Amino acid sequence: MLRLLPIQSLCTSFNFLPSPFKAFGESECLDTRSATFNNTLKYFERYTYMHCLLECAADLLFKACGCIMPSDPPLGPICSLKAQGECYMPLMRYTRTNASAQTHCQCKEVCSSTTYDVRMSTAAFPSQLWNRFLVDNYIVPDDTYTKDNVLELRIFYNDMLVETVEQVPVYKTATIVANLGGQMGICLGASILTLTELAEFFVFLFMCILHCFKPMNTVNPITNH
Repeated sequence: MLRLLPIQSLCTSFNFLPSPFKAFGESECLDTRSATFNNTLKYFERYTYMHCLLECAADLLFKACGCIMPSDPPLGPICSLKAQGECYMPLMRYTRTNASAQTHCQCKEVCSSTTYDVRMSTAAFPSQLWNRFLVDNYIVPDDTYTKDNVLELRIFYNDMLVETVEQVPVYKTATIVANLGGQMGICLGASILTLTELAEFFVFLFMCILHCFKPMNTVNPITNH
């Protein structure tokens, strides 16, 4: 049955912080925009996390089965139907779903990437009025011809906005130094004030002790001769 398929795409840009920041849990991301970046992939000109996994999986599958699929990098001969069913497909499902197999590849997520969220909607095509027009003008032989042989596909952006997700450091060097200096200033100021008051207390205490133990002056009586 024929359908009208408007495919809408939402663009999202991700920017994560490179080393020494932890972009993905406890792991660092790979800065592919750095001048010192070197693409280690053999069969893909552009490094992405998915390209790395595909290349690693292709190497593992070729070593295990001795053949490849048409969509794989050109490592060897194409798998026969028997090799596909007995070796290639089961092992491919294992590499796609097993976390330990993906960890073995040691692929890193990139720091900058762009994703497209595809949303697809459908509608009946053609309408009864349009179908009748095609039949009446002998463009199509009958009503069922367009439903079985005609398809209209529309691909467009839902909007021209790009959503950007950017990772920023919680503490920068300047912020750490400023906070540390402020805390040290508060603690140091409080300590000096406390020491001053304590010294003042001991001075007053010492003066009081001296005043208490100071001998009293004797008063000599005055006599008239």
